[in-house]
Amino acid sequence: MDTPLEAPRANTLAAAWRVGLAYGVVGALWIWLSDGLVEAVSRDPGWLVAAQRYKGLVYILLTTLGLVYLVHRGYRRLLAVQDRAARSALRVRDLFEHHPQPMWVQDLATRRILRVNDAALAAYGYRPDEFLAMTVDDLCAGPAGPGTPTTPAAPATVHHRRRDGRALVARIREHAVELNGTAARMVMAEDVTEEVALQDAVQQQQRRFQQLHQSLGEVLWVVSPDTGAVRYVSPAFATLYGRAPAELLADPRLWLDAVHPDDAGRVAALGHLPPGADSVVSEYRIVRPDGSLRWIEDRRRCIRDGAGTTVLVGGIAEDITVRRERDEARDALQSRLEALVAERTAELAQANIELEAFSRTAAHDLKSPLNGIVGMSQLLRLRAEDRLDAPCLGYIDQIERASCEMASLINDLLALSRAGSVDLQRSTVDLAPMVKARFDELRLLEPLRRVVVEAPPRLEMHCDEGLMRSVLQNLITNAWKFSEPRDEARIVLSMVQDAAGNTLTVADNGVGFDTSGIGELLRPFQRFHTQAQFQGTGLGLVTCQRIVHRHGGRLRLKSQPGVGTEVSLWLPNAPAPAAQA
Repeated sequence: MDTPLEAPRANTLAAAWRVGLAYGVVGALWIWLSDGLVEAVSRDPGWLVAAQRYKGLVYILLTTLGLVYLVHRGYRRLLAVQDRAARSALRVRDLFEHHPQPMWVQDLATRRILRVNDAALAAYGYRPDEFLAMTVDDLCAGPAGPGTPTTPAAPATVHHRRRDGRALVARIREHAVELNGTAARMVMAEDVTEEVALQDAVQQQQRRFQQLHQSLGEVLWVVSPDTGAVRYVSPAFATLYGRAPAELLADPRLWLDAVHPDDAGRVAALGHLPPGADSVVSEYRIVRPDGSLRWIEDRRRCIRDGAGTTVLVGGIAEDITVRRERDEARDALQSRLEALVAERTAELAQANIELEAFSRTAAHDLKSPLNGIVGMSQLLRLRAEDRLDAPCLGYIDQIERASCEMASLINDLLALSRAGSVDLQRSTVDLAPMVKARFDELRLLEPLRRVVVEAPPRLEMHCDEGLMRSVLQNLITNAWKFSEPRDEARIVLSMVQDAAGNTLTVADNGVGFDTSGIGELLRPFQRFHTQAQFQGTGLGLVTCQRIVHRHGGRLRLKSQPGVGTEVSLWLPNAPAPAAQA
């Protein structure tokens, strides 16, 4: 870029006057001194004429040498100035062309672009000839009106358009220059597209955040660390507290004045968080201007800077009146239900006691006449058997058989009653001897049956020995009874131990039955076969289940018709002994 050389005219004129004045003084002194010297040498007229002639020549020679010196020195200084100006212009041109920011020089009158640097070509995507053929208005994203300055003198942000059509937001700085005698402006265009986009995103986020605050039912607030000044409060304050947010901004203690008198002392301490605490949650009541009460859940937290210093305290005040009322109603209902359950439990316990007492009494009272009936039928058989015909003897057999079934039913009822009332005396018991003794009894009753029994040598469980004996008798008797139709019956006992307890399983290959409609709990007198097929009262498995449940265990029944039955019971291990201090 060319830069004009502007000489300081006032200084040049003063220097010229000084040179002219010096020449006049030196000439006057030369004449005066040289005349005096010539006359001092001789007053001869011939000498004076010759001396005057040569004196003029000497003066001309000396002034010529002085002028040559002055002109030579002046030209050297002028060349030095021109050289410095050229180097300065070169540095300016190099700085302009290689500046990292886009720059151009535009004609002040026509707005045509006169010079452009490499950064502008790269930023806008134009070739040099294309850029220099444009005006500043061609760079604008929208049409510019005639005479409208696109780049004002003060820094401004304008929207330009790149060659590929993409937008470019530029911050313009410019100053007046002169280029080849033409008034122009040098423009620097800083690309702030990303900065403006970020600012727009932040502003949009702030608008969304403000809209979110305005739509929330909770009150959002921010105060100074000493709670002496309210920095922000959301519009929900008017809905919850019944007062305008501006009132709280003017009087920071307004929220505390609204607290119910019974809660005021406790809430006043919340003005400052406890030492070392970053957050605190509290619930209290407020009294609105219309006299209504509202429950508030106040959640506040410290806002710290990078150094850990508390700079603000923010929080959320939420209306929990409905929740508190619901909780109070639930607590009242729970209290009434607990009282009702306790009352019904006591009534049920009393009814169970009375029912068990009645069962024992009824069973005892029934066994006396039943024993009389059995005894009388046997006595009648002994005394009159030879005089009775076959039908009459059949009647006696029916009486004795019905009496035995009735006795068995009464005994099972007594066992069921005892299973629910007797106190548990738990210990670690080996059930293997009980199993062997029961199978020995059954083999004595039916010595001709072929039954294969498999059982481990030890079957240890933590249980009540007497009640578990009743369980084993029922399970083994059922397996023996229901496997009778098999030519070779098989009864298998097994034990599986886990971390929490032991599982005892009694499996047989008997007739089995359908278990689809049984469910988890067995019902008294529930039978899976007819009395003609297998005799029984329907109370054995119910008694076993009650005993297992009293031990805190589980009884599982699995059976399939024609395949067999598997009964498993699980009992928990003995509790670990308490550690001694």
